[in-house]
Amino acid sequence: VNETCDSLKMNVKKKEEEVKDLKTSQTTVVTQSQKLSDEIKKLKAEVSHYQTHKQKQDKQISGMKEESSNLREQLKINHARVSDVQKTLNRKEEELRKACDDVAVQAKELENMKKKLRDYENQCEMLTATR
Repeated sequence: VNETCDSLKMNVKKKEEEVKDLKTSQTTVVTQSQKLSDEIKKLKAEVSHYQTHKQKQDKQISGMKEESSNLREQLKINHARVSDVQKTLNRKEEELRKACDDVAVQAKELENMKKKLRDYENQCEMLTATR
C-alpha cells in the first residue's frame, strides 16, 4: 500500500510538473500571441496609412491628368487661333501689297499728268507769247 501510495504521489508530482510546464508554455503562447496581435495592429495601421497616402496621390495624379488634358485642349484652340490670325495677316499683307501697287500706278499716272500739265502750260505760254 505504501508503495502504491508513493507511486501515486510520484505520479501526482509528475502530473503537477506537467501542469506547471503546460501553464508556463501557455503563458509563453499567450504572451507571444499578444505580441503578434500588437504587431498585426501596427501593420494594419501602417497599411491604412499607406492606402490613405496612395489614395491622395491617385487623386493628385487624376487631377494632373485632367489638367494636362485641359491644357492640351487649350493648346489646340490656341493653335487654331494662331492659324486664323496668320491667315488674316497673310490676307492683309496681300491687300497691302495690292494697295501699294495701286498707289505706285497712281503715282506714275500723277507724274504723267503733271508732265502733260507742264506741256500744256508751256504751250499756253507759247501761244500767249505769240499773240
